[in-house]
Formats: sequence, structure tokens, C-alpha cells
Amino acid sequence: MLWAAAVALAQDDLGVTVDDGKAEVATRDGVEVVDVSRHHLGPYWKGAVARTEMLVEWLAAKPERRTLLSAPDELVRRAARRQARIA
Repeated sequence: MLWAAAVALAQDDLGVTVDDGKAEVATRDGVEVVDVSRHHLGPYWKGAVARTEMLVEWLAAKPERRTLLSAPDELVRRAARRQARIA
């Protein structure tokens, strides 16, 4: 996240552009290559990334919560309720 913010800042302040390309994402099952563009580094992703990190932390805290991944409607309902308590 910090790297993306630094790139976005450099683009704005220094007039530097970032070319579209590919990124390698290592998983337990191997390496996935994904296409990325300069838009992936934009600051408008900050909120979505932060909320995704919160969701992953919430799921990791109690393994039984992971069953909610097979019930996305319930997962969204609970996440929205939790977000309302935080806000």
C-alpha cells in the first residue's frame, strides 16, 4: 500500500508515468501472472484495499467465520453491520 501511494505521489509531483505491465503474485499453489495498469496504483483504491484488509483480518481471527465465504450475502450483511458500528 505504501509503495502504491509513493508511486501515485511521484506521478503527480514529478510528472513520472508508469507503464502498463504484469505482476507476479505468489500463492501456495504457485505463481499467477496478472495484468496491471497505472490505474491499479491510483489513490482511489485506498479505501477498497483498507476494507479488504479489514475483512481478511476479521475472517482470519476466527476460522469458523470462513464458512461465510460460501454465503456471500450473509458475509456482506455482517460486514455492513460491523462497518456501521465502526463509523
